[in-house]
Amino acid sequence: MIVHLGATRSNNALRGCAIKVTIGGTDYWAGITSNTADKLFLAPALGATPVADTSTYIVTDFSIVGTTLAATPLGQGVRADNTTESGNVNMGAKLGYVYNQIDTKKFNSISLADEDAGCNAGDVIKINAQDELALGTVGAAITDLGVAIQLDVDEASISANHQYEGMYLVMINGTNINKHYLIIDSAEGATDTITILKDDTTGFTANTDTFKIVDRVYDEKYDNNANARLTKSGTTNANITWDIVNTVILDALNTQYYNLSAQAGLTGVKFTDTAIFNNYITSIMGGEASTSHYSGYYRWGSETITAAASGNWSAGATWLNNTVPVEGQVVVVPNGVTVTIDAPAVTIGDGSVTPAITIDAGGTLQIETTELENRVITSKGDIVVNGTLKLRASSDPLYSTTLQFDCASNGQFGLIVNATGFLDVLGTSAADRDVIITSVTKDNAHNAYILCGDNSETKIKFADIGYMGLNAVDKYGVSVRAVNNTAAGEYFLLEYSKIHHCYNAIHMFGTKNSIIMNSELNNNSSWAIYLTNGTTSQNMLLFNSIYSNAGGIEVGDTLREVVKGNLLYGNAGTAIEGGMYSDDCLYLNNTIISNGLSIFISNATIDNAMIRNNIFSSNTLGIDNRGTNTTIDRNLFFGQAAQGTNSSVSDPLIVSTDPANVNFLRVGADSPALGAGVKLVDGTTVPGTINMGGRLSYVKNITDNIVYNSLQLSEDAAGLSAGDTVTAYTVDEVSDAIQGNVTATGSVCVTFDVSEATITAN
Repeated sequence: MIVHLGATRSNNALRGCAIKVTIGGTDYWAGITSNTADKLFLAPALGATPVADTSTYIVTDFSIVGTTLAATPLGQGVRADNTTESGNVNMGAKLGYVYNQIDTKKFNSISLADEDAGCNAGDVIKINAQDELALGTVGAAITDLGVAIQLDVDEASISANHQYEGMYLVMINGTNINKHYLIIDSAEGATDTITILKDDTTGFTANTDTFKIVDRVYDEKYDNNANARLTKSGTTNANITWDIVNTVILDALNTQYYNLSAQAGLTGVKFTDTAIFNNYITSIMGGEASTSHYSGYYRWGSETITAAASGNWSAGATWLNNTVPVEGQVVVVPNGVTVTIDAPAVTIGDGSVTPAITIDAGGTLQIETTELENRVITSKGDIVVNGTLKLRASSDPLYSTTLQFDCASNGQFGLIVNATGFLDVLGTSAADRDVIITSVTKDNAHNAYILCGDNSETKIKFADIGYMGLNAVDKYGVSVRAVNNTAAGEYFLLEYSKIHHCYNAIHMFGTKNSIIMNSELNNNSSWAIYLTNGTTSQNMLLFNSIYSNAGGIEVGDTLREVVKGNLLYGNAGTAIEGGMYSDDCLYLNNTIISNGLSIFISNATIDNAMIRNNIFSSNTLGIDNRGTNTTIDRNLFFGQAAQGTNSSVSDPLIVSTDPANVNFLRVGADSPALGAGVKLVDGTTVPGTINMGGRLSYVKNITDNIVYNSLQLSEDAAGLSAGDTVTAYTVDEVSDAIQGNVTATGSVCVTFDVSEATITAN
């Protein structure tokens, strides 16, 4: 036994190695049978007794030192057919051949290649084996010989006796796929046979199973933990890449916990998953867990591909090192660079917390629109917009652009627009809505989300957004936080779009002067629109179709919101709720049919709400007003009691309750809602062409004296005939000339002075 005080080796880490002890100038060799942290147990006994503090020793496993030189046993051996190609067969007992192709350096093991001082970021290291036979087939006879089995094989597999002894038969299909067996005999005869070390025939199938023959197995041992340990990190822009050549098997021999163990803090490394990992006790990988497994690699940390110049996504020249990004990598579009996605399908991201795409301030990612094809961008990670993300569909409306998030759990990934970011979404038309933002798995358990963050800019038009959000802060669906449309460089505008199967379609927090209009919000599991926080104010919710949600519109702790012209149908809960402190809000010209509670002004902290020119029909409950100074005036009720002043009960003659119908919640000819509303400026009924409800069109066949809710309904009327005069009306509330001080207020608003008489109240 040799004692090395202060040593900290793992128990039995050196078992099986050789030791050379130099005593008084003479070398003595022995084997290490076991070890503890500071003791080595040897056999046979040394020929002399070591002298404390004087004798020296070295331990070796007889691996060959890594080298770039040709004069080395590494790669200089011959194959079974006596050829030297492909130069990856060694001389000597250690068969491992690992090649760092960047450093052009050869090693005898995986760990030696990893621990080499020259192993650096960007290196590509290839673990080699030699496939001596690419494909063979098990024949008719499978014979149990006790400790071995003999397999008949196809005639082409063996060309000479004893051709493959000491090599390995690897099953490539069947029950025993990827298992390997030591070949102890191979015989050429009338029926060729291979005998392998296996004590039973379980799992082998005659005339069906196929196999290959490999010259080596990597069963090296890095202490008692794993076959090999990865210790060297790369960087996000230059990973260390571990690949294989031919069929590489890592075998833990049922004595080691893992095939690979990663050192704590390992990052910037990817290791191929095409190697065969066998006979581990616990799992393939140990130590630092890989952060992702994509595109054929286990990955520690992310592999970042950065755009180097403006150009198409699919062009190598667009990217550093001419590396076109693929699944498992992440992308950065830097300042001053515009990248155009020109491929029909792009998958990007590694499924980790590292964003799949980061667009830096001043950078732009956009969609190529001239090709007549669909485009699908699949993101396996967040998309972070600090610059511009411009989503467009093909110039031909037959094709669409889809951005979809592949989430393993609800709210895992999102589209995040930050303070310097601009999300610019524009489809072809309201009918097409051919820019689609969604999740890959559409079950509301794998939703992504959109967050328009503080001071960001977002414009969404002619889009379809679905399967977004959950009940979590800033992940509600399309969340808008602290955006002010009247401040430079920030706004939120949504129009002519559809948002469906989300948690909240729109959730606003601390947002001012935003506009949500002419959009369809349906089948959302909570509210269609949810406004909250005391700094949220003066948002415009106009002419939206809101149906089949848990709730319609929640206006809570906000000021001076305008809720006008909306069609609310079939929402299970409250159609419109004014939450606490929601002062001076206007609820005007909405059609509210077949919901739960019609309108709920929830408590006395709410001051000066106005409910006017609305239609209420067949709701479970009417208006529940608990506010202060609430005006309920000039509303039409049907199937529920009238409330407020100047209200009436009458059938509004709804044409259709089908949201897909162009006449959804329009009223029929001569409906009592037509012309029964009041002007919003002064509350007067003059000129008698202002409707109740969300459909504002007033069209009159003067000849027949019949009023309609649209030009199309008047044209489709059976009574329309030659000579009829049909007039469409609007109301000029005021007229004036711009008085001066025309000022751009933010990115989408303009402010100018008007005459004193034009505005009489806020």
